[in-house]
Amino acid sequence: MTDESTIQRRQHDRYTVSFPVSFSGEAAGHGQAMDLSVLGCAIDADQAAGAKTYLKLTLSLPDGEEPLEIDLAVVRWSHERKFGLEFIAFGETQKKRLMRFLNRTAETLVAQKGNQTA
Repeated sequence: MTDESTIQRRQHDRYTVSFPVSFSGEAAGHGQAMDLSVLGCAIDADQAAGAKTYLKLTLSLPDGEEPLEIDLAVVRWSHERKFGLEFIAFGETQKKRLMRFLNRTAETLVAQKGNQTA
């Protein structure tokens, strides 16, 4: 049985999210992150970005801190305005912050599930 918020079991769990993202590079625009893992995310954007497009991302995580920068990501799949990215290069500090955010997200989901069964 899988949690509804875990989209797919991969090397790292992906969690359903919704927060603003901007991107630049071979394509530029804004959108909403739809799911997130430590290795990538999916975006519903105002501009399409084709497969194999390289981008720089700014993730506005809802944690009250400055936006998180991903120095380099590549589009692995694209369908209309939605596309999936693999994070290629970002600093160790950013990676640790992203991992903390994902851990808090997972803890929140577990707590919510526990409250529903109590």
